[in-house]
Amino acid sequence: MSLPVHLTAKDTERYPEMVKLLTSLSQHVTEDGISTQMQAEKQQAEEAMRKDKADYFQYHILHHELQELLIDHDISCEEMVPSSQDMQFYTAVKKCLYTAEACDYLHPIPGKEEGQPPVTLLDLTKEKMNRANVHARGLQALQQQLIPRLEERLRKKCEELEAFHHPPNSTEGSDDLAFARATRLPDLLQSECTELEEKKTKLRLDRAKRDKQFWHYYQALMECLEVLEKLINRHRLGLQADSDSITSDWLSARCHALCLKIK
Repeated sequence: MSLPVHLTAKDTERYPEMVKLLTSLSQHVTEDGISTQMQAEKQQAEEAMRKDKADYFQYHILHHELQELLIDHDISCEEMVPSSQDMQFYTAVKKCLYTAEACDYLHPIPGKEEGQPPVTLLDLTKEKMNRANVHARGLQALQQQLIPRLEERLRKKCEELEAFHHPPNSTEGSDDLAFARATRLPDLLQSECTELEEKKTKLRLDRAKRDKQFWHYYQALMECLEVLEKLINRHRLGLQADSDSITSDWLSARCHALCLKIK
């Protein structure tokens, strides 16, 4: 691991102790200025949060899909009368869903005195709510009918999402192959995100390399200008000496000629 510090060869020769300090710091500090121990804890916390977020989104998608299923049923009831079996099924699903949603809002408050049972709104508990739900006993049977319908809806949405990401053509296979591609879509998107992050990292490194080269070129240019200035001054002094010699010779000859005229 190396710190993002730009040092020239002249700097390393001039400040060897600073180089040793930076080398020692690179073993304890990351490029972002975070200690290695904190970086490890951060990665562990991010991994735990990523897992919790994935679990939350799974439950959220199922809950949202169930709500959409009930809304679609209510809309279809306006167009045509459903069968009594479907009506009983969706009524039981609504009752169970509303009961589960209401139970999420029950937050027991511990009693003020030791041994006192927790207090809830209107003295309601999850057990009382479930006992009041007449469809709670047949919940397993409802789930057996509900799960295939939710799976079919989710499968259709996955295929639509995969078709949006990779538009199909006439030469590609059946719906089973489309669903197989849809199941690989998360890994494909993850690989694309990883590739994008790698490109961003490469661009960041290229930018740092370009800045480092710029300062090297700038320092070399300043050294060249300094040498060129010395050469110009030396050449100008040499030309000035030659000019002074010629001028002195001319003045000497002029003086000699004037002396001859005076005589």
